[in-house]
Amino acid sequence: MSCVICLFGCLAVCGCKNTVGAKLSFFPPMPPRYCLQGELDDELQQEIKEKLKRCKKIQKIKSVKNKYRPTTSGKYEGSFWLIDDQGNLITPKDAYAVQTDIFFLNNGRGNILCSFFHRCDEAKYTILFSHGNSTDIGLTRNHLVDLAQNLKVNILSYDYSGYGLSTGHPSEVNVYADIRAAYDFLVHDEGIAWNTILVYGQSVGTVPSIDLASDTDYPIGGLILHSPLISGISVVQTPKKPKLRSFDIFKNLEKLPRSRSPCFIIHGLNDSVIPVSHGEMLYKVLQKSYPPWWVSAGDHNLIEIRFRPEYISRLGSFIDYLRIQQMGLSESELLFKFRALRPTVIKKKSRPSSARGANSKFKREILVNSKRGSGSEEGVNLTTLPKDSVFGASSRDLQGDSLHQEDSTLAVSQNITMSSHNNMK
Repeated sequence: MSCVICLFGCLAVCGCKNTVGAKLSFFPPMPPRYCLQGELDDELQQEIKEKLKRCKKIQKIKSVKNKYRPTTSGKYEGSFWLIDDQGNLITPKDAYAVQTDIFFLNNGRGNILCSFFHRCDEAKYTILFSHGNSTDIGLTRNHLVDLAQNLKVNILSYDYSGYGLSTGHPSEVNVYADIRAAYDFLVHDEGIAWNTILVYGQSVGTVPSIDLASDTDYPIGGLILHSPLISGISVVQTPKKPKLRSFDIFKNLEKLPRSRSPCFIIHGLNDSVIPVSHGEMLYKVLQKSYPPWWVSAGDHNLIEIRFRPEYISRLGSFIDYLRIQQMGLSESELLFKFRALRPTVIKKKSRPSSARGANSKFKREILVNSKRGSGSEEGVNLTTLPKDSVFGASSRDLQGDSLHQEDSTLAVSQNITMSSHNNMK
């Protein structure tokens, strides 16, 4: 395993990390497990036909024409079928009070995504579902319709670029764009409030889910991680310590601490694909944790099927918890409470030797003065610091950082003091 990791590191240095990572990480099911009928678009149909030719099973349904209309956030008017492992057509399962609508979404990178929007009449929350590997929205359709009916929620599931009937090719960059297209559809086209959106990621679907949850521009009401991974390379060899390699991909462990939405983690204790230690490491770095569900006798697949009654019950309890957390809060209060933290960017600048010497001199003065005074803040004179000093942060930067403190009453001067302590350490 170490040889494989070293090889991947060498490829990363050569600039091939994204290409190789995509080939090793994404496995779309072939053929797609659903089939649409409607108005024909020649360009999109040709791409789908090329996919279907790769699998012999599709010969059983060659007489069925796949027709679809690829419009941005446009509703698809037409029927659809599901396809089993033998290539046979299956009539979609009906559910009481749940209607499935089909939409084509533009991910902003030239790819068109196919999505199923399962609407429930009594829904107050909406789940944005990112499926696992080797599956698509056709294979998960019946499971999600039943879940929407039991939890009384809407569920939007979408296929990543290159999965199902979505165009393009799967990659780390594309899946990040894909989930943002789905989020924008819910918020801007459907008018759904951001604080009622629950982002649910399963297996590789936790990668775009955590990336979205850690983005301050995309606030969410809650996060559900089902069999999550801490990073791409860590699936091959789980590290003993929660530390990722610089050339790693899918860096969930680094991103998740920025999310401030309540998070519910589900992981099987017998998971041999992504060990439960991944879920445990992620749980420890959460800003706002919710009691996890470590499923005894649960493996990587089919937890939602084998343990369905408890699975539905625990998800329902999490939704009730979110409802209580948000009760009585205004829009600004919700944003302050749930919006993700901005990533910390450390810029290393080369400074002249004279500047470095000046900074060292000021540091020594601060240490001496702090010993003489009652506190270190009494010996710091910020007005005399050089412009490129490690303590010379602008007031606007300090005010921006203070927005992410849990206590909004902290003064800017206190933030300056904290910055001085941290840099002296």
